[in-house]
Amino acid sequence: MPYRHLRKRTAPGIWLGVVFVALFILYLFLISIRLHPNLSDINWFWVVRPAGVKLSIWLGVITTAFLPTMGWLWSSFVAIRNHVKQHSMNILLETRTSAVYMENAKKINEVLRCPEKSLADVRVEISYILNFLEFVAIGIRQNDIDEHIFYQAWRGFLNNVIKRFRPVIDEVQVSRPSVWENLLWLNNRWQTFGKVPMDGFDRLALIVKSILVVIVLIAFSAAAVAALALFKMWLF
Repeated sequence: MPYRHLRKRTAPGIWLGVVFVALFILYLFLISIRLHPNLSDINWFWVVRPAGVKLSIWLGVITTAFLPTMGWLWSSFVAIRNHVKQHSMNILLETRTSAVYMENAKKINEVLRCPEKSLADVRVEISYILNFLEFVAIGIRQNDIDEHIFYQAWRGFLNNVIKRFRPVIDEVQVSRPSVWENLLWLNNRWQTFGKVPMDGFDRLALIVKSILVVIVLIAFSAAAVAALALFKMWLF
């Protein structure tokens, strides 16, 4: 039975770019069929192009428009990914350089190490830490923060905070149920990786990604055939 695991979440624009590449490669395959009819006996399998334009010129126009677009998509993807990672690392580093955070974290760690210590003496510090973790959880949920970085750094700490300060969270949520809801969502998400079977949405997402991978593989296989056909045409 498949279980949930932490996977990198890919932006929809990246999947759109992958599909765009696959469709373009299939388009080249259709062109190879038009130029080299021996590849197929299907007479209606034609390449759509403006009337009066030579096929070689039309191919050049499409290729010229395609390559800069793919370069822009890839550079945008790399820039966004690097920005998110840098932003995530900055947040982690700021927790070590912020005097306010370190002061509150010190008192929180004392409470975590001493279960018998009263929570009433550190209510302000508890609210500060929970609000900060809520901010991080919102960023992760909106894909503005790299989840892998924080998962490796804070998985145990987050779970300990939730367990120790659960009475405070429950007390506040009686009157305001939405308070720290993203924090609870993130902790539940992290603690169930590898333990809870995939639900319907997880399975659907995995199936869609698998289909996209198959499409890309078929497209690249078609590209190899197209390249061979064009090579034979130009050679002979």
